[in-house]
Amino acid sequence: MTREISHTAALKLLDTAPCGIIMLARDNTIIWCNANIGALLGLDPSPLAGQHAASLKPLAWLFESQDIGYIPAAESRPARWLRGWREKLDGDGQAIFLVDVTEQQRLHAENNRLTQQFDEFDTRDSLTGLANRRALLQNLEPLVSRSRRYGNPFSVIRIRTDDPAQLDKRYGTGAGKSILVSISRELKDQLRWTDIVGRLDGGEFLLILPETARDAATDLATKIAQQLAITTLKNTDNKTVALTTRYGVTGWEKGDDSRKLLERVARLANEAAAAPNHIAVG
Repeated sequence: MTREISHTAALKLLDTAPCGIIMLARDNTIIWCNANIGALLGLDPSPLAGQHAASLKPLAWLFESQDIGYIPAAESRPARWLRGWREKLDGDGQAIFLVDVTEQQRLHAENNRLTQQFDEFDTRDSLTGLANRRALLQNLEPLVSRSRRYGNPFSVIRIRTDDPAQLDKRYGTGAGKSILVSISRELKDQLRWTDIVGRLDGGEFLLILPETARDAATDLATKIAQQLAITTLKNTDNKTVALTTRYGVTGWEKGDDSRKLLERVARLANEAAAAPNHIAVG
């Protein structure tokens, strides 16, 4: 059987609660607050009763529909993060509850920092195992610098195929990933150990060919196109897939930087889009 507790006992429990509590009247004047409010906000809670909630400047964020706010450091306490929420009371009043989430925010920030740091060092595409965009750009820059200094040739091939989402719609969920993995294997089989192949995004791949003139790169693109045309690609239900691929080929030219080179080969691949398995060279 539930027993009611006295008003005095209830206030004592609330006063010693591990969170900060503020009770407001209908007009948002402060009726009562517990001792923990002083510790959280660095204020003397005694004179707060009767003041309007707007006087609590450190809690302005709570009245702007934010659930977490930053409380700057003061003489009596360090800076901290607080999570707050409001609950309606009988008589149209409300109660504000506050808890210290400084440590959780610190851990969240540290996790974000480590994740960003990991991403900066990650050089592999998670789906195909090929080099990712970051790795491709990192490998391209030294070749551009070398060609600028010594005039060494190198070329790039951009291969565009259907986006994984489009393949999923056409051949069933999971088909896109399965097909891209199969293409990546074929590409690796066609390259020398000095060549670099990676996935830019979606269904786009980039081949970086050091010490390779444009004509030789065009021959390689032709060979890859022929090989992919006769390769039997299947979806997750073991059904044969008809794939459309487009190729752009270009070589380094005097005055090129990485951006110009990539923009040119992307334009060529786009121009080849109207003719499946066509190779555009420029």
